[in-house]
Amino acid sequence: MFIRFYFNTLRFLRRSFLTSIRILRTVENSIWIRERNLTIDSELLQNRRVVASTEYDMSSEPGEDYYARQYLRAVDRLSLDTSATLKIVDFGCGQGRLTVPIAQKFRNSEVTGVDLSEEAIRSARENSTVAGLGNISFLQSAISDYLNTLEDSSFDLALFTEVAFFLPGWEEVISQVFHKLVPGGVAIASFRSTYFTLMLQLRAKNFSSAFEILQSSQGRVTPHDDLIFTWVNSIDLVDFCTQQGMDVLELFGIGTSSGIRGDLFDSFAQPGNLREEQLSILEAIEEKYASLLPDLGRYIAIVVKKPQILE
Repeated sequence: MFIRFYFNTLRFLRRSFLTSIRILRTVENSIWIRERNLTIDSELLQNRRVVASTEYDMSSEPGEDYYARQYLRAVDRLSLDTSATLKIVDFGCGQGRLTVPIAQKFRNSEVTGVDLSEEAIRSARENSTVAGLGNISFLQSAISDYLNTLEDSSFDLALFTEVAFFLPGWEEVISQVFHKLVPGGVAIASFRSTYFTLMLQLRAKNFSSAFEILQSSQGRVTPHDDLIFTWVNSIDLVDFCTQQGMDVLELFGIGTSSGIRGDLFDSFAQPGNLREEQLSILEAIEEKYASLLPDLGRYIAIVVKKPQILE
């Protein structure tokens, strides 16, 4: 009798233990699924907000052509052979503010613009058609997804301008960009300045937000905004690029003395409101201080080159 009771008790305890394990696994799976869904939901929300931001058309807004010229002059300073057959990619191309003039400059090259926004890509295609360009194509895609389709040494020149601001984890993405460059290839990238982001918060008297920005490199810039932004200072940016094995050719600020409406220096000068002679003077001022004080800019631009393979 005792032995039967003993084994029945063991069977009961075993069934109870197995049932508990199944319940725990169900709970763990539910938690994992919930966390995964929250991550997916956050990514979807971020992507939707980024796409919505492209409603601002940088190819046509007053003053944006002024800042585009600052990037294009950096391309000119590379002294690349404009008759060469190059492969050029503009990551986060928007409506083609830089893609179109670069395709015009490098007529024999294959130029590709990539952007997450379908509407921005549609506008970019229209702009390239108006310009009569046959050496340019546009693709609606996430940057990382597009990079995953490419082999090593896929392009000679990469543009990654004013993209990282909306891209948490940009370090991994631009590392891929560097990796896909041909040896000797060049990338021009720009990043929102920590100083600029801080000063905007101080101007709005958001001291707690400014302190949080000082302590981190990404987050929400306003308390009620779910969109995650990123920012960087010039020292950390140079360190990152050199750690990636890239040679830094140039570092300069975009908008160190001026801004579009809502920017830090918009009360000093808004290019879209200036006459030609005033624009010329402003350009001379900004060109002088862009390299001296890159952190003052709305964006910090960096030009890097992938070293040649030594045989």
